[in-house]
Parts: sequence; C-alpha cells; structure tokens
Amino acid sequence: MDQFFNDLMRGDPSAICLAAAAYFSIVGLFGGTVTYRIGQWPSVEGVLDRLAVVSAGVSFDASDGQDFVAETAYRYAVDGTEFKGDRLSPWVIIASTNLAFLIKLQIRHVRFTNGNRLLVHFNPNNPAKSYLIVPGPVSTGVLFFGCQMIAGALIYAGI
Repeated sequence: MDQFFNDLMRGDPSAICLAAAAYFSIVGLFGGTVTYRIGQWPSVEGVLDRLAVVSAGVSFDASDGQDFVAETAYRYAVDGTEFKGDRLSPWVIIASTNLAFLIKLQIRHVRFTNGNRLLVHFNPNNPAKSYLIVPGPVSTGVLFFGCQMIAGALIYAGI
C-alpha cells in the first residue's frame, strides 16, 4: 500500500488511474444507493406556491453572463404536521441561457394531481426533507453503472 501511495504522489499514470477508478466506483456505489433510497420515499399531496426558472445570480461562463436554476416553493403535511419545501429534485441543474430548456424539461416531471396540487415525496425519517421529483430506476442505474464503467475504463487504461 505504501508503494501505491508513493507512486501516486510521484504522478505515476497507473496509480492515478487506479485511484480515479476507486473514486468513481465509490461515487457510483454511494450515489446509486442514495438515489435508490430517495426513489422509495413515500409521497403526499401538497400545494404549489411557486415553480419558475430564475437567474442563478452567478455565471460560470463569461460568454453569456447568466445562468438559470429552478426555484420552487410548496407546502405539505405529514401526519398532521405542516412543512414547507423548496427542493425540486436531488439533481440540481444550473444552466446557461442556451441550455435553460433543460430545466424546463426537468420541471415537466413534477406530478400534478389537481390544479396547483402536486405530489411531494418526503423522507420518512425526516419529513421536513422533500423533493417534487425523485430519481427513478433509469437515473439510478445510469449513475451506478456509468460510474462503474468509467472505473473499469480507468483501470484498463492504467494497466
């Protein structure tokens, strides 16, 4: 193990690839587990107060100068206790002017039940934590298997 860390500190390409592969493997395992668990959360009906695409107030790209995010506010009750939520999804999208349509596509996945009433998915262990959109099996699988494939490619490249 000491030899591996020494190689890594010297910048050996094989050690760097192996360390990156371990990182992606752990991220995929942890991220896949977390998104799977969030996807299993129960839901209640809530009331939508606000759902809009707004300026993020920062820009990561100086060419167009503006980035956008989804902003939401909603209310819901669990076992008679009222909660307020502001999380759209675990997948936070910050998009430039040219890609703001991605946020609008994400918003389409909010499930409305009647008028401004919608489904709110909440953490059963902490009902104050909620999302309007939870990860499904496809996004969980893409995260898990995508990270494992990157890890495998890095191991292959490092050998």
